[in-house]
Amino acid sequence: MIKLALRGARANLGRLILTLISVVLGVAFVSGSFVLADSLRSIFDQVSEDAFAGVDAQVRGVENGMNSTDGEIPRFDDGVVSTIAALPEARYTEGGLFSFERAYAIDSNDEVVRPTGPPVFTGSWGGPSPVSSFRIIDGEPPIGQQVVIDPVQAERGGFEVGQDITISLPSGEPEVFTLSGTIDFGEGGTGGAFFILFDLPTAQRVLGLPGQVDSVVVAAADGVSPAELVTAISAVLPDNLAAVTGELVILEN
Repeated sequence: MIKLALRGARANLGRLILTLISVVLGVAFVSGSFVLADSLRSIFDQVSEDAFAGVDAQVRGVENGMNSTDGEIPRFDDGVVSTIAALPEARYTEGGLFSFERAYAIDSNDEVVRPTGPPVFTGSWGGPSPVSSFRIIDGEPPIGQQVVIDPVQAERGGFEVGQDITISLPSGEPEVFTLSGTIDFGEGGTGGAFFILFDLPTAQRVLGLPGQVDSVVVAAADGVSPAELVTAISAVLPDNLAAVTGELVILEN
């Protein structure tokens, strides 16, 4: 049997070698895919940890996640921000509003500046804070008729800090804002997505959502644990809102 097997192998040596190469390449490809997936997972986990490092609690709609009808996160009245801020367990409180594929920067050739694949996020940013997911790279946070964007978008559109840029708004009308700065998401970049950020009142106006937010992030007072903070916040929330720990937010992202 052994002689027969060897004779068959010699007679079909080329086919045997190709088969072995195919097996080796297949195993290498699968192994490489697992290694790449683990590496990417580790990178995104680190980005999430960096971005939400200062968040001890988050308040959001009970039906958190994408709405099946309009693809947006549930919004609620921003009056809850001041209610939470008044709690002795809360050291810093900030409301936020985000949407995607609603606004776009327009370059000097009147063309939309957008990435290939990842989305364009439009939202609010109040500047550096204990709970901020963004950090300033150049310039200043936006105030009033100002906007900040990510550096990749700025480079692609030929935008410089201090110049006026045109933003196409959800209403379909373009509006001119001053580019006050560029930002990064956490410490790991934006993952290819573009960000267009205003202060909260301006974001509410341009998105057509006056007085609305979709999340509130909170830093705990000294000596207060995240669990204690969540308990205190939950006691003052209406039924349509829920508080979760920052640790859960990181795990979800």
